[in-house]
Amino acid sequence: MNSVNRVKIIIAGNAQRVGFRHRAFQVAVSLGITGNAMYVDQLIIIEAEGNVSDLGSFISWCHTGPEGCIIDSIEVIEIEKLYSKSFEIVPGVLASKPLEAISV
Repeated sequence: MNSVNRVKIIIAGNAQRVGFRHRAFQVAVSLGITGNAMYVDQLIIIEAEGNVSDLGSFISWCHTGPEGCIIDSIEVIEIEKLYSKSFEIVPGVLASKPLEAISV
């Protein structure tokens, strides 16, 4: 049995207006990953939960994203599991402190 983890993936680069969140949703659902994806200021922040192998595949996809996307940096942080049931696209927000502003 594979263990389940949850990670926060913080993506910087030219990743907005190229369908990143929508494609991330499709990839996540195909892998059985739950969580959410949102824009916060100039970042895309994803919380993803699933078995370690599928999370690895999802994180690998996040390094390139959809066509037209340029990733400058990606940070992956293990966070507490929430046992979410689905993957959601969350509306973007503007925040002065992005990492504090998005505990969904």
